[in-house]
Amino acid sequence: MHKILIQEADASIRDVLSLSLKADGFEGTLIKNCNEKLLNLVAFVRPYLLVLDFKLKGADNILICQ
Repeated sequence: MHKILIQEADASIRDVLSLSLKADGFEGTLIKNCNEKLLNLVAFVRPYLLVLDFKLKGADNILICQ
């Protein structure tokens, strides 16, 4: 099963994304905020796909993707 890491501040969007992915057979991990924990989780989980909240304050999405 492919692991998808979802980082989204809005709870309703996180829930919809998670339910949609699970319906298609993916395992979704949800994260509310972007911080050091997210960077560590990305390195540890090595997700198949990373869905990032583009406008999240304090996030460097380019750094996270590298």
